[in-house]
Amino acid sequence: MNHRSSPRLSVFCAAMALSACSAFADSDGDRRSQDTHRRPPPPDLSEAAATLGFAEETLHQAMRNSGGPPPDLDKAAAELGIDVETLRAALPPPPPPRRR
Repeated sequence: MNHRSSPRLSVFCAAMALSACSAFADSDGDRRSQDTHRRPPPPDLSEAAATLGFAEETLHQAMRNSGGPPPDLDKAAAELGIDVETLRAALPPPPPPRRR
């Protein structure tokens, strides 16, 4: 009896081995690649909202409704019924640019 493996079996075994190796390697790699594409969490607007006299969710909603990112502060201020300079002064500084 000839104990040589068929070419199809060899290809199948090689494909399975590569698949297992790539699945193992990607288990952390996928998480890292997803992290780089995630948006950062929304900024903490609690102090700005308190300064302006709005609920934090109201301020967040106005910022989301204004477009962006980045948000259009003129539109957000108009939605809130305040001057854009008042809004700008109350907001925290923008986050630093993300490194790639």
